[in-house]
Amino acid sequence: MKKLLLILFLPIILNAQSLLLFGGDEYGFTISLGDSNSTFSDTTSTGDWFATANDSVYNGGDSTLIGSHIDGYIGLPLASTAGQKYRATMQMKEGEDNIAISGDMSDSVGWSTLSSGIKIENGVMTVTANGSNQYWFDNTTENGIVGKKLLVVYDIISNSLIGGGGLNFGGFTGFSMVKSPNNKEIIPTVGNNQSIELDINNANNLMSFYIPSGYASGTLVLDNIRLYILDDSTQSVYAQPTISYGTKSQTKTALSNSWQNYTFDFVGNTATDTLKISLSDTAKVKIDNVKLRSK
Repeated sequence: MKKLLLILFLPIILNAQSLLLFGGDEYGFTISLGDSNSTFSDTTSTGDWFATANDSVYNGGDSTLIGSHIDGYIGLPLASTAGQKYRATMQMKEGEDNIAISGDMSDSVGWSTLSSGIKIENGVMTVTANGSNQYWFDNTTENGIVGKKLLVVYDIISNSLIGGGGLNFGGFTGFSMVKSPNNKEIIPTVGNNQSIELDINNANNLMSFYIPSGYASGTLVLDNIRLYILDDSTQSVYAQPTISYGTKSQTKTALSNSWQNYTFDFVGNTATDTLKISLSDTAKVKIDNVKLRSK
């Protein structure tokens, strides 16, 4: 009995993640797997959350893992012990739809206004600076919802701009769903799946971007501009998530626009494998409070 009490009250810290000991069910301890890209030890995870091609992973301001599913999955590599029973628990809900049109730069249909220095070809947008404002507007699929936040996710392929200023999100025109003073300016850096949140202050379907006249020369190359109105509850059709690890796979009840609890039991194998979450349809899933229990 003394030994049991010692185990129950012994605090264990693992890579700054709390290892919480639970009583009252058959699974003896719980490890928080986190919601963002964090590296864990081999007893919990051997890598980071990741997404397969055509997906994205974003750690939002609410520490929620967001994956946009097209034809792949979001995954977390886990090391397991052969024959060991595990239980993964998490909360999920369907996330917001991407409302950008032509954000993948496959064509220019969605871009209503392009300055003379902007070209969309070969699957990218190239913005060439020439000492004047260079702007581009996206005609989105949905009007802005005043009071909600707009999440912009984007890739910057290269940046050779010379001069002063930054990449501006919103604000160039009063018709933009994010207009002054809610626009933001950042110094563009190369990288994929970068993101910024903006406060929507106009019920319009237009979203504006620009670089200012302070840039005299050089180019900025962008791709995969995605726009999400956060906490948008207007959707009516929801995807079914499938959770799998190794040979074990379970399709769960459909997502909704509110958080639901999901449980996945599996038996460990001898190799490192991946805890995978995929969807039955093109959609977006939010995941939070991911925990792994070991019997």
